[in-house]
Parts: sequence; structure tokens; C-alpha cells
Amino acid sequence: MPIFNEKTCIIWDTEYTCWKGCNEHGWDRSRGRFRELIQIALLKLVAKNFTVVDKLEIFVKPKLNFQLSEYCKKLTNIKQESIDNAEPFSIVLKKLKIFIKDYNVYAFGKDYEVLKENLKINKLKNPFKNKFYNLKPFFIEKGINIEGYTSGTMCEYFNKTSKYHTHDALGDVLSLVVALKELKKL
Repeated sequence: MPIFNEKTCIIWDTEYTCWKGCNEHGWDRSRGRFRELIQIALLKLVAKNFTVVDKLEIFVKPKLNFQLSEYCKKLTNIKQESIDNAEPFSIVLKKLKIFIKDYNVYAFGKDYEVLKENLKINKLKNPFKNKFYNLKPFFIEKGINIEGYTSGTMCEYFNKTSKYHTHDALGDVLSLVVALKELKKL
């Protein structure tokens, strides 16, 4: 997988609405439970050494499930007040487009699929022509067993401790950068 060949890139992570058992059983759309974005964090990096040159962290007010479940608040450490005061996805999307520009965008998972779901929920067109990559195959290609790891814990594979709360988008993306720097040393 030829990635990180560019001069500058973006690493991102998202958090979205969730309920107890949703990872194991999926989001129950018949009960109105969708993966709506609630937090997005992006780091603009120098691709050759993963030095952070800019960041954007933003909370998003969901359209359908604006009241966070107790499970979601506990998992993400996101307070309801942050969501109550957040901007709707349509405004956040404009900010994302400005920040992302034409850079390649990388995540540890299928965050882009969640973004596309939110475009559909909000009846918005996809403004991105960028290449969005899932880093999981990149780690696997390098011989790393990613099973049981998330973007926020992947640094633990390299015996590095994350100093951030797992399932906080900014903390997870910062921890992922630590893992990428360690992977580069191999």
C-alpha cells in the first residue's frame, strides 16, 4: 500500500453516537440508532517524520441522536454540554473541507465510511475528492498484529503508553502518531 509519499498529509479520528452493545450487534437503525459524528480530530503532518504542523478538533451536534447515551458519555468522556453547544454537521463539513484541502487523509479504521453515513443522514453531497486511507492494512503489511488495538491503543503494541483518554478523537489521533513514528523505525 503506497502511502505517506506526499509532503504533507492528515491523520484523523472520529467519535460517533453509540450505545451499549452497538459494536457487537451493530447500530439498530430500526430504533433510530445511527453512527452520527460527535467529535472529529485532524492533525496535519509532515509525512516523512509525522511532525504535527496544524490541528483541528471539533464537536458535532448530531441531527437524529443529539442526546448522548450514558454508555457513549462514559466511553468517550464527552460531556452532553459539548454536544449541546456544538455546530451541526453541515457547518462542520465546511470547516473540514477548508482544513483538509487536497491532502490525503489517513485513519485507523473506516472513519470515512462514518463520514459518508453522516453525509447521507444530513442529505449533503460529498465535497471531497481526496484519497481517504484506512491504516489498518498498512500496519498489517508491515507485519503488525492489530487485533485488539484501536487508534488510541495502537501505540501500546510498541510498548508506548498513551497519555490520552481512549475514545477521545484528539487523544486517539495523537496516540496513533506515536505508533506511526515507532513503525517508521522498523
